[in-house]
Amino acid sequence: PNDPWVPVSSMLANRKSGTAASDMARDGFEEPTELDELGRSFGEASLLGIVHVDLNQVGATIAAIEGRQGLLAFSEAMERVVGRVRNDLLLRTADAVDVGARGGPQVRLSSDTVVPLQRRGDDGNVVLPLRTVLVGGDDLTFVCDGRLALWMAELTLNSFRDHLSVDETLGGHPIGAAAGVAITRVHSPFVAGYRLAAQLCQLVKRKLALESASHHFGLDWEYSPQGQGAGPREGGGRPYDVFAGAGRWAWLTREALSSKDGMLRSDLWQSRRSDRHLLLRSDEGGKDAVAAAVETVGETPPWLADGQQTVLDPLVIRDLADLLDLWHEPAVVEDAP
Repeated sequence: PNDPWVPVSSMLANRKSGTAASDMARDGFEEPTELDELGRSFGEASLLGIVHVDLNQVGATIAAIEGRQGLLAFSEAMERVVGRVRNDLLLRTADAVDVGARGGPQVRLSSDTVVPLQRRGDDGNVVLPLRTVLVGGDDLTFVCDGRLALWMAELTLNSFRDHLSVDETLGGHPIGAAAGVAITRVHSPFVAGYRLAAQLCQLVKRKLALESASHHFGLDWEYSPQGQGAGPREGGGRPYDVFAGAGRWAWLTREALSSKDGMLRSDLWQSRRSDRHLLLRSDEGGKDAVAAAVETVGETPPWLADGQQTVLDPLVIRDLADLLDLWHEPAVVEDAP
């Protein structure tokens, strides 16, 4: 596909009915059995993404339902929607894989960001970079290649939004969803990573509730490549409202990190690495340090301008630095001579 960030409904509307497992097996994909199979680039440490998604307003919705039959229908609808979202996630990930790419199968998030995948030696199937851990109730938890965790989290939230809005039982209820994403080393303690993802998810739920936006969809995340995360942090641009193709989250993941003219990975800022480093590390000193760095560099670059609004929030700048580290230069170049 040309754009793996597009909404789930746009990609899957014409897919024939069938289970995710049978579709994947038919197309030569399978889920990993070991965390090390989730994917890594040659010579790199594997990064594990732990994504925990929890629906909002479920308790309030249940409290407003009258009668046993109404509660039973609601419970069945929740199970149905969560199962459909899980299937969408598996199928959408398979759809995003370029099996015939030079150098092996890969997911290309953009022209600047490529994530190579693995094949099994015995049967040649492509190992999908995710595995679901918990599917049930109003929760969905999965592990994945850490470099794809944010893309998959957004995909999952958009899938929930699509299915909740059209479900015959749930469509009229103001139910939203929150996602917490912990990105760490594969061999770091899993329990600690899961706990962090769950804490981040709860932070999103609290923030949306305070803004009377519990029917919205948001995410928060922590990038801990050394395996020792600082834990959830509040304030600034976090958590992010996730709506496909719009808002600060779309700007952060599509525009600021791109190689377009003047953006973070453009030739201009590749040649000005010292200035780029100064700006990206200024978050450690707060807003005054950010302002001082901009003055030293002599300009506010386009990648610190969300539309017409200048973004000098230290937490957003730290997110840019973390994303640049997470989505570094492409590991595979298809058109290399």
